[in-house]
Amino acid sequence: MEIKRPGIRKFIAFFLIFFSLMFYGLQIVAADTYVNPRYVTHDPWIIQKDGYYYYCASDGDTKIYVWKSKSLTEKGDGGPVWTAPSPGPNVLNSNQVWAPELHYINNKWYIYYAASDGDNANHRMWVLEANTSDPQGSYIDKGELDTGGYWAIDGTVLDYNGSLYFIWSGWPGTTNTNVQNTYIATMSGPTAISGSRVLISQADQTWEKLDSPYYFQEGQEVLKNNNGDIFIIYSTNPFWTIDYRLGQLKFTGSLNSQITDPSYWTKKSRPVFQATYDIWGPGHASYVKSNDGTEDYIVYHSQISTTNGKKAHSGVQKFTWNQDGSPNFVQPISGAVPRDLPSGETGNVNGTTFTDDFSDGNAFDGWTFNGSSSTFTVVNGQFKIDGTSEYASGEKALVRGYKWSDFTYTADVKIASGTTWTGGLLFRVKNAGMGRLLFEGYYVGLNPSQNNIIVGRSNGREWTTLKTYSMTVNTDTVYKMKIVTSGPNIKVYVTDMVTPKVDINDSVYYEGELGVRTSNSITYFDNISISDSGNAATYGYGNSALGSDMAGSWTINSATSLSQTALGSGWNRIYFGDVYSENHEIAVDVRWVQTGTTSTHPKYGIYADYIDSNNFISAWLDKKYGVLATYGIVNGSSLGWQNSTLTGFDFSAYHELKVRKEGSTFYFYVDGNLKQTRTFNLNNGQVALATEDTVADYINIKVDNSYGWGDTTSGSASTGSWVLYNSKKASQTLLGTDWTGYDWEGIYRGDVAAVGYTVSADVTWVATGTTSSAPKYGIYGCFKDYNNKVLLFLDKKNNVLATYGKVDGIPQAWQNTNLGTFDFSVSHELKVIKSGTTFYFYLDGSLKQTRTFNISNGQTGLVTVDTKADFNNFAITNVQY
Repeated sequence: MEIKRPGIRKFIAFFLIFFSLMFYGLQIVAADTYVNPRYVTHDPWIIQKDGYYYYCASDGDTKIYVWKSKSLTEKGDGGPVWTAPSPGPNVLNSNQVWAPELHYINNKWYIYYAASDGDNANHRMWVLEANTSDPQGSYIDKGELDTGGYWAIDGTVLDYNGSLYFIWSGWPGTTNTNVQNTYIATMSGPTAISGSRVLISQADQTWEKLDSPYYFQEGQEVLKNNNGDIFIIYSTNPFWTIDYRLGQLKFTGSLNSQITDPSYWTKKSRPVFQATYDIWGPGHASYVKSNDGTEDYIVYHSQISTTNGKKAHSGVQKFTWNQDGSPNFVQPISGAVPRDLPSGETGNVNGTTFTDDFSDGNAFDGWTFNGSSSTFTVVNGQFKIDGTSEYASGEKALVRGYKWSDFTYTADVKIASGTTWTGGLLFRVKNAGMGRLLFEGYYVGLNPSQNNIIVGRSNGREWTTLKTYSMTVNTDTVYKMKIVTSGPNIKVYVTDMVTPKVDINDSVYYEGELGVRTSNSITYFDNISISDSGNAATYGYGNSALGSDMAGSWTINSATSLSQTALGSGWNRIYFGDVYSENHEIAVDVRWVQTGTTSTHPKYGIYADYIDSNNFISAWLDKKYGVLATYGIVNGSSLGWQNSTLTGFDFSAYHELKVRKEGSTFYFYVDGNLKQTRTFNLNNGQVALATEDTVADYINIKVDNSYGWGDTTSGSASTGSWVLYNSKKASQTLLGTDWTGYDWEGIYRGDVAAVGYTVSADVTWVATGTTSSAPKYGIYGCFKDYNNKVLLFLDKKNNVLATYGKVDGIPQAWQNTNLGTFDFSVSHELKVIKSGTTFYFYLDGSLKQTRTFNISNGQTGLVTVDTKADFNNFAITNVQY
């Protein structure tokens, strides 16, 4: 593999990647982001040293791997560092190599692992010692650690005041009674236990005993805060169930002699990390700092499905600390939800040229992958990705560390016989994770079962086919593929490198990573070559859709950062966005830099809506007169200027200028404060930036057509198929279960910090499905996270108003009010008044129920179960903090 790194000019990264929300022609861009799940793994162990993360894992029950990466969110380069000895008499560590951990102790690397001879009853803890200072170098097996002759797994080391202690999960006796406890013993050095084992904790809480007869504590890991407090975070309940979760022990002593005294270890009375509706069985985690040391992260595994818990994948998530010094993990954030890269990571930089013919035999050098490492191999000098194995999970590999906008990308692609789906090339990709559709960007695949080329894009959850081209696609045949992009234009060549098989325009994604992908196939890739086309990344900025030319001198720094550098009379402008957008919100942070001398009204601002020169709406900051000025023309007729005075306003500082369009009503904001509301009869149009005789800088450019609807602050993803009309009106159009397999379709609004409010909506039943025993529709009276929520429903099937809640994961029971004669097909007002922990539930203005839920604050939203429904006049009022 060879890569020619970008020159200095291109090496200065924008440090930006597209945000998950899209406004057709405009990318909504924020800092580089990532999504979970990352890759297939059990028991992730990561340690950080000298600016690198080292990920240690077992593979195939007989090998231990160490991977090295600058980034916490990807494994990097790696390979096996130790292989178990061949089975034989008295060989007790030949198989079932589990949960290895890499530790740096006394200036030397050690790996602690569990192994047996193939019989689980013979599992014991073992230790390897590095032969060199390189954790990816060779190791020598230092033998078994003495755990008293008892079964032992998941061992880790605690360093306390210069003394070492070994902590592990063990059986209480010599036979398996389905009980695993937490034990500790003193060590005389990194390779020897010197003291007898001491029981310091066992599963004795209800939430630790959810799957009788299995009473487990395992996956014990040490976590220290900045004050030196010591915690053991352990996993409880069987790892193959969705009940797997984390508990916490805290050391309350201050002396070394107290470390092995169970009376100085206190268990927290509730779990500290547990399942949500779409993250199942989170547990066996490790804990590291961000690259710059300012943030704390948990790296955990969770179940791939609710039915096969012996397959797991990893998640990486930031956590904070409670006032008492204990970790605050909150809850697992839903998969596919973009989150910022860990602090100190720079993200992808602009690439120029990349090549890889895999002649070095390394499948991971220069590549980031999503899936099981065992499904990515180099065979006969070709990169093989097996998307049909038992761990198949939407395998993708992306060129590490680089992004491209316009490029020429060629590769040899061969799909193995017996394949029923596709293999091909990814481009302009962001937020790739483990899952068939878990990426945002484009894919070109060869499909031998359909004999066609398919071109489409994924938004991380749903697939959109853009074009198919019929041609014979034979398996076990190498096809030369080429993709050439220029702005929205995408050309796809197969075999014939002169005439494209597909030539389309699509402006959803303008920039991202490049890579390869399989979908339920075994595909081989070779001779990959990428070259930057040298075309400046415009990110969709330019002339208007209907032909008005861009004017002025615009510097495009990134997709969210532009500067206008021209003075002089006339309106300078640059357009972007979708001309068909009827409802949207545009927001920018903008500052004045310089004023010219040729205009009587120098100003800078935005087009909130632009069709053509006879139909547009604009909002301006006018430094000369100290006002926010709005103006519009409809059908060639001026609707006049309207000014709002800006008192004590520093124009040289950044200020947020925002316009929300709801139909023909426009709301104009400065720094979050509503300044004007005007009506202009424009149905749709683009947006733009504009100045007159002013130099100005624009950053944090956002266009949002979600009107505030979306995912929760705590990370739970909105689910279902929602049509969003404006901030007050929405419809749910999905019956049955959604993409997560979870049948409550929710979308959220509001401020999670509010402790009191009134939330209301007019709701109308449309249709009922057949997959739920209690189809219903309603509103969230409060949503803090999956385990803390309050709901109000109308249930047409059972003719009741129903309320329900969860507090700390404990169901608070349904409470139903019979509705008698009730017409569900007409609109009815649902309302919840939250006053502290008391909730008042209303229907059509009449109080129906009063209940208490111990939830101090949260958001609100809409929710359905196997029901299509319309929601109108949604409102959150009387907000209290």
